[in-house]
Amino acid sequence: MARLLIGSNRLVLSALVLDETMNVIKEVLQSQEDATNLKKGKNHKDYISDIRKAVDIVIQNSNFRITQFNNEIDGCRKAVDNIDNFTLRPRDAFHLSYMQDQSIDYIVAGDKKFGKISACKNIDF
Repeated sequence: MARLLIGSNRLVLSALVLDETMNVIKEVLQSQEDATNLKKGKNHKDYISDIRKAVDIVIQNSNFRITQFNNEIDGCRKAVDNIDNFTLRPRDAFHLSYMQDQSIDYIVAGDKKFGKISACKNIDF
């Protein structure tokens, strides 16, 4: 991801990506607390300051663009088609649907299944 930002690429994120980022922040901080025997947070609010910082970085950085569907109905229908055509989970089908809606060719993902879709080039992280 840093390589993409250094290269002045514009990264397009949906609200789904921000949701996943918030969940990862909670999981990582919880695992660090487990390792150091600190009191473990139970919900996302326990990590709100870190979540807020991450979201602010995305909002304030001109290399990031937060997007929604150009046409919500078509985007949702395309996500259902993606489940059928590529055997994707709903969340992944929506990621692909956003890409299709925005004519985005590349996805940064740790999931190899996107690399098997011809219209989608996966950048592993």
